[in-house]
Amino acid sequence: MGSSPALEQDPPPRWAVFLLVLSLAFPACLYAAFLVWGPRQPLAYDGVNCIYESLRMLHDGTLSFYSHGSVAFLLCGALHAAWFLGLKVLGDVGSSADYLVYFLLHLGWFVTAVEAVVAVFGLALVAQLYRIGRLFGGPAVGALAGLLCATNLTFVAMTSFFKEDVFYWFFMAAAMELSWRASEGMRFKPAAGAGIALGLSLASKYFGIFGFLLCFLPLVRAKVGDRGRAIRAAAVMAVSGGISFLFFFPFLFTDPGNVFGTIRNMESVTSPVGLELALWHYPRLHVRDLMGWGVAAE
Repeated sequence: MGSSPALEQDPPPRWAVFLLVLSLAFPACLYAAFLVWGPRQPLAYDGVNCIYESLRMLHDGTLSFYSHGSVAFLLCGALHAAWFLGLKVLGDVGSSADYLVYFLLHLGWFVTAVEAVVAVFGLALVAQLYRIGRLFGGPAVGALAGLLCATNLTFVAMTSFFKEDVFYWFFMAAAMELSWRASEGMRFKPAAGAGIALGLSLASKYFGIFGFLLCFLPLVRAKVGDRGRAIRAAAVMAVSGGISFLFFFPFLFTDPGNVFGTIRNMESVTSPVGLELALWHYPRLHVRDLMGWGVAAE
C-alpha cells in the first residue's frame, strides 16, 4: 500500500474539514476548562517528580532517577529557566534561592504552564494523525483518524496533566510519516527528519527504541535499482536518530553509571500489565482525578 499524491492534493470535502475542526476544538475546550478550573497541583506522580527533578537537573546536570526519558525534564527545565530570567528582569528574584521560594509559593501557576505545553502537544498529535491518515487514505480518512484520537478517553486523560507520554506519541507519529515519505523516493531530507523524530521519541520514553525499526522501511520498499539509495536513506535515518537521542539525552555523558543502573533495575516497571488494569482501572482513576474527586495513588 502506498500513498497517492492525488489523495493529498485533492481539496478535502466540507464534512472532512468539519470533522478536523471538531477534532481540534473538542480537546482544546477540555484543556482550556481544565487549565482554568482544574486543580492547581500535579495529578500524576511522574509529573511531580519531573517538576522538582528538573530543578536538580539545572543545578547538578543530573537526575536522581532515569526510569523515564529526558525530554519532559528538558522542557520543564526550560520553563524554569525562562521563568527565572523573566522574574529576574522584573526584579522579583535576585538569586536561585529566591526563585526556589517564589516557585514553591506559586507552584500552581507553574503546573498550569507545563500542562499547557502538554495540551499543545496533544493538539499537535491530533493534527499529525490527520496528516498520516490523509497520506494513506485522503482527507476523509485523515479527519476520521483525528476524530477517533480526540474523542478517546485515555488520550484526553493522558494529555490533561504533565507526563512524558504525549511527547513520545507525537514524535513517533512524526517519524512514521517522515520515514514513509523518505522511502517513497529514497529522499535524504525526510530521512533525516524521521531520524531526528525517532531520537526525540526515544529520549521521551524508552519504548521509542522499537521505532528505529522504521529505519528498515526504505530497504523494504526499495526497487531493485534503488538499493544503494535505500541503504543510504536508512543510514541517514539511523545516524540522525542516534545523534538526536544523544543530544536530547545528555545524561549518558554526565551520569552514565546511574543511567545504566536505572535501566538494569527497570524489570518491575516494564513487567506485563493486565488488560483489566490497563483498559479500565487506570483510565477510571485518571477521569476521577480530572473531575477533581481526588488524586490517584500510584
